[in-house]
Amino acid sequence: RFLRAHWRFLKTVANKLFEFMHESFEGVQDMACDTFLKIAKQCKRKFAVLQPHETMPFIDEILLRLPQIISDLERQQIETFYESMGYIVASQSNPREREALVRKLFEMLNHMWKNIMASAGQSLNTLQESDVQRNILSILRTNTRVANSLGHPYGLQLGVIYMDMLNIYKAFNDMISTLTSTQGARATENVGVRQMRAIKKEILKLVQAFISHSEDPQAVAETFMPPLMDSVLNDYQRAIPEARDAEVLSLCTAIIKKLKSVVLNKVPSMLSVVFECTLAMITKNFEDYPDHRVNFFLLLRAINNECFQAFFMIPAHHFKLVVDSIIWAFKHAERNIAESGLNLLLELLKNISASDVASQFYQSYYLPLLQDILFVLTDTFHQPGFKLQTQILLTMIRLIKSGQISVPVWGNQQVPAGTNNETFLRQFLADLLARSFQNLLPVQIQTFINLLFATDDLGEFKSHIRDFLIQLQQFADSTELFREEQQAVLEEQRRQELERNSLVPGLVEIPLGDDIEAA
Repeated sequence: RFLRAHWRFLKTVANKLFEFMHESFEGVQDMACDTFLKIAKQCKRKFAVLQPHETMPFIDEILLRLPQIISDLERQQIETFYESMGYIVASQSNPREREALVRKLFEMLNHMWKNIMASAGQSLNTLQESDVQRNILSILRTNTRVANSLGHPYGLQLGVIYMDMLNIYKAFNDMISTLTSTQGARATENVGVRQMRAIKKEILKLVQAFISHSEDPQAVAETFMPPLMDSVLNDYQRAIPEARDAEVLSLCTAIIKKLKSVVLNKVPSMLSVVFECTLAMITKNFEDYPDHRVNFFLLLRAINNECFQAFFMIPAHHFKLVVDSIIWAFKHAERNIAESGLNLLLELLKNISASDVASQFYQSYYLPLLQDILFVLTDTFHQPGFKLQTQILLTMIRLIKSGQISVPVWGNQQVPAGTNNETFLRQFLADLLARSFQNLLPVQIQTFINLLFATDDLGEFKSHIRDFLIQLQQFADSTELFREEQQAVLEEQRRQELERNSLVPGLVEIPLGDDIEAA
């Protein structure tokens, strides 16, 4: 607040930080860059507009001195400085002036980029030189930092390097494919291959950052998507598992989240490329490819939430694989994977119930899903998922009780005439629990089932299930079953403490907001 209110002092502080960026004493340059980033976030508008008694906005002065200011900084420090400049440039409200600032900001980096591209145009071997690769990686990382801080206006700069960037992606992909075809997975441990893969990953991160901040989904879909999908997805499918980058899945997720229905018709082709080959990688065991595993289920959740109809534009056996992968996920021993699977199933059930394919889905998958949810619910290894497990079970029972499922869920099983879904489900649960827990008496099982069907309140429903699980005597430690209530108590205690402290002036720190003032 003080710096915002006193421009001359703010300018003096900024200039002093620029001096510190030439200091050789350890840690001073890092401090200067990090401090400038904090100031740029909070006072960005002050730098972007003309202040009293000044001949030009301070941002113009910085850009004129840019080569000299960053001349002694390391690569990572330069990236931080450019990120700071991105926040300042973004605060310029005049589109034409902002575009001029973007061009000026990237003038030096783009000159380096063009020189590298010119050399690569004469000989692709240039791209295999370690110094060249380090320079490419540094330029890309700097662009990524600015894409995140600058936001939508960064599209102007991306247009300058986009096709060159994809050509580099293809070139490195071909080089890696050649090595892996002769050396196998061993080639991915090569220093040169690791560097090339780092550049490929940074390209994906840069494009993802741009798409995430874009405000024109249609333009992204029409201009940037076609060459991107051709370069990236085909590479992912053809590569050996060890050479596939999890960032491809993350990029697909970002595209679907941002573009939503604009890319609905492209989602099936996207899935046809990445789905089966990724599923084969992550289902071999529970340990390999952890990043692919997490990103895979984030992708499925994005499709379910933003492009749900795409699930019914893919072959039936692919959709069965989707359901199987969800089941595999919530049975996973790793907590975040299991939680992703449970969230995905809960969201899928809500979307299915409102669709015209509900009857067909429930006939095929209701009972298998119910059995697997009961399996993890009564398995001590999956206690952390108790909250979501009970939500799903309550949702599935409600579907039967309310009559939303109008078709028989028992499939080819023989049932007495006149049986309806609720009668069948009660008997199905009784038989399943009796087989699984032979220490329970029939009256205990029947009482538990009656309680499940008697309430629609989630809190009461969870309480009945908790009592039943403790009754099974399998849950020696039932801490996880009460975690939600314990967290609620802690949150209430923190809230009350904050209220008490707020009565004492100065005891509670007031967070600084964004720089919202006018010039």
